[in-house]
Amino acid sequence: DQTALFNMLRAQVEYYFSPQNLGRDSYLRNMLTDAPTKQHHQPPPPQNVQLMTPIEVIANFPKVWNICASFGAAGMMPEPPAVLLNKALQGSTIVTISSEGAWIGPTSQQLPPFTGGSAPPSPSPSHHGPPATIAAAAVPPPQFQQSPYNMSPYPPPQMMMIPMQQPDGTIL
Repeated sequence: DQTALFNMLRAQVEYYFSPQNLGRDSYLRNMLTDAPTKQHHQPPPPQNVQLMTPIEVIANFPKVWNICASFGAAGMMPEPPAVLLNKALQGSTIVTISSEGAWIGPTSQQLPPFTGGSAPPSPSPSHHGPPATIAAAAVPPPQFQQSPYNMSPYPPPQMMMIPMQQPDGTIL
């Protein structure tokens, strides 16, 4: 059901930007405070909103990516994760998205004091947050799942073998 998937997506992302998670998630805190100074392919964040990161950063978190992938598995028209995030988070009081839809951050625009976490900082935020419950059929096949080295939400390109004809007419 589309409404249930949007609710799951909203709950997951709102958890990431909640004060209790931002108080211990050094990876996301760094993405929020460093993102405007890094090179990104998006327009700059709005001037009045400083604690933002490109929406693709959040869309590529494994739990978010899996929920977005489940939209297609549920027989719904697949849309890019950034579009799904924009739809799911409309009206959120915890998360704000820039007007052009390229940047995302906490509505409060204030980071809570850092309390640290039980786990050491990780370059992959996959261990954070409540488990996103997804039906087994909705999880993408292993060849399409995220790895720390492939952060694209799209399946890897397929190799294609093209027969080549030798000058004598034989085909390789």
